[in-house]
Parts: sequence; structure tokens; C-alpha cells
Amino acid sequence: MRLKTIFKLGLAAIALPSLCVSAFQAWQAWNAWALAGQSTRSVVAMGWLMAASEKLAVQRGLLVAAALGQADPTADFERAAAAEHAAVAQAAVSLQEAGENAEPLKLAEANMTALRRLVLDAVRRPLAERDAGLPAKIIVDVTAATAGVNALVDAIGQRVQVQSAPVAAVADVAVDVVALREAAGRRSTKLSPWVDGKSLSAAELDAVVSDSGRVEQGWDQIRRRVATSAASSALIAALRQIDQQFFQVAEPQYRVFAVAARNKQASPMSFDAFRTWTVAALASFAPLRDALIVEAKMRGDALTHVALLHLLGAVGYSLAVLLLGAAGLILILQHVVRPIGTLTNGISRLSEGDLTAQTHARGRVTEIEMLRGAVVKLSDHLAHGEVLAGQIRSAHEARLTQAQALATLSEAFQVSA
Repeated sequence: MRLKTIFKLGLAAIALPSLCVSAFQAWQAWNAWALAGQSTRSVVAMGWLMAASEKLAVQRGLLVAAALGQADPTADFERAAAAEHAAVAQAAVSLQEAGENAEPLKLAEANMTALRRLVLDAVRRPLAERDAGLPAKIIVDVTAATAGVNALVDAIGQRVQVQSAPVAAVADVAVDVVALREAAGRRSTKLSPWVDGKSLSAAELDAVVSDSGRVEQGWDQIRRRVATSAASSALIAALRQIDQQFFQVAEPQYRVFAVAARNKQASPMSFDAFRTWTVAALASFAPLRDALIVEAKMRGDALTHVALLHLLGAVGYSLAVLLLGAAGLILILQHVVRPIGTLTNGISRLSEGDLTAQTHARGRVTEIEMLRGAVVKLSDHLAHGEVLAGQIRSAHEARLTQAQALATLSEAFQVSA
């Protein structure tokens, strides 16, 4: 095996473990970067889905009010449909960017469109001729539409949990806020017939109490989860805002309504005033939900940035290992292998008797320079020895010639005598 090959294999054996480790670290960093980026896109999609779900849920009270009232709801329906469509369109874009399926959202929008048409057809008839079960159908259908969207939110949330636990921890609280708002909205819808002057059955009253319990329990859980997390100042401000606007003002009023409905007392508000008030009260959940989504996105962006730095560092380390290995190999080839090859060639020619062989290699390695000097001295000694041997042979041949000449003269002298 040639010396060049041995050096290459040795360098590969030394560099290969470092390259493997750096490649594994680069893969880990890339995977973390990809997951963090995906979690950010997913949580943005969750936020827009929650906003779309709210636009769907808001129409539950609007549709029930239209079914129970005599006013023409066309203008209100058109405004609600426009807001719904805008939210659904934005949510669909964010779902596409996150690689999620938007079909459940589009199906919910189609169902809500059909439900609005059904209510519009119903309100054209006198109130006495309308289907008494229409309000209940509205509640069931709207709940089903929002449930489909919320199920998609939950599915994305589970994937975010796998992608990034810190991001999912905040996104889960946003899901709880949506569930809390959903329970409060159902309770408001169930109280609407009582506000309109109708009595509620025992089952309906129990449902109102049950929803009130869910609201109280959900709020306590949300406050605990936010308190135990490293929440930003904006999130803390949003939490205080909903506490002041809803749970200190609106929630006690809802409980007064629930007690009055159970005691079969008249509503202290007119139906129109109740609808205006409850829509404003329920809207106070949106800032907290949005603040949680922003917080989750910020965490995802931070994790993406850190993962990107790790990725760049791992790639840079891998490139540095490759460049240093290549530079080391080039230096060895130029200053070790090539001089040794030159010396080897010169020694081979000397061994074949070519005393004119030159070794002009100039290696920077001291041992190679010493070897070159020794070869040069050997070549000089051999050349000098060859010269001396030639001189000795010439002198010997001259003496032989003289001896032969003397012998010839002696023989000639003896013959003449």
C-alpha cells in the first residue's frame, strides 16, 4: 500500500468519528428547527380556527333571537355571514400553510349557511306558525358546527404537543379559553327564551346551572395554568382584563338571571338589551385567547431561532472538520509524501548505479530534511568513490602497459644477444 493511501486512510479514520458526531448533531438541530417552525405555523392556524369558531358560535344567539322575534334579521345575517366568511378564509390560509386539512372548517361554514337560510324561511311566517323546536335545533346545529372546528383545533393541538411542548403548554390554555367561552355562550343562548318571556323546563334550568359550573371551574383552571407559567406582561394584562370585565361584572349578572329563571321571575332586561349586553360580555374572551396565541407564537419563534443557531453551529462545525481535514491532508501530501517520494526515486536510481541522480526535495519536516541531506552525502561519496576507482583503474592499466612494454624490450634484447 502506498504511503499516500496510508495517510488518506489514517486521516479518514481520525476525522470520521468527528464527522459522524457533527452530522448527528446537525440532524438533531435541523429536526428541532423544523419542529419548532411547524409548531409556530400550527399554533397560528389554531388561533385563526378559534376566531372562526367564535364567529360561528356568535350566530347561535343571533339565530335563536331571530327565530323567537318578529324583526327582519336579513341585515344582521349578512353582517354575520361576512364576518364568518372572512374568518374562515383566513383560517383556511393558515391551515394550508401549516399543512392541515381545511375541509371540517368549510363544512361548518356550509352548514351555517344552510341554517341561516332555514331561519330566514321560518321568520317569514307568523310567530305562532313557526316550529317550536327551531330554537333547540339551532342550538344543536350550531354546537355541531363549532364542535367540528374545535375538534380540528384539538387535533392540531395534539400535534403541537409532539412538535414543541413549551408552545403546546400555552396553546392548550387558549383552547381552554375557547371552551370556557363556548360554555358561557351556551348558557346565554339557553337563557334567551326566558328573557323573551318564556318559562324554562327543569332540564333547561339544570343545563344553565351546569354551564355556570363549567364556566367557574374553567376560569379557575385557566388562572392556575397562567400563574404557573412564565407569562408575559401582555398575557397577564389580558387575564386581568377578562377578570374585571366578565367575571367581576358579567358573570354575577348571569347568575342573577339563572336564579330568577329558576324562581320563575321576570327578566330584568328586555330581549334586545340582553342580546346586546351578552354579545359584548362574551366578546371579552377574545383578547385573552389572542394573547395566549401570541404568547405561544413568540415561544415557537424563540425556539425556532435557537434551533437555527444550533443548526448553523453544527453545520459550521462539520464544514470546519472537513476543511481542516482537507488542509491537513494537503499539507501532508505536499510536505511529507511528495518529498519522501522524491527521495525514494533518487535512492532507487542510486541503487541502480545512476550516480547523477539528484534529490532536490525541500521538506519542512526536519526528519525529511535530514534524510535528504544523508542521501545527498551518500550520492556524493559514491560519486567520489567512483572517481577514485576510475583513477586506480587507469593507474593500474598504465602500469600493466609499462610492464608489457618492458617485457617486450627484454625479450627483444635476449634474442639479439
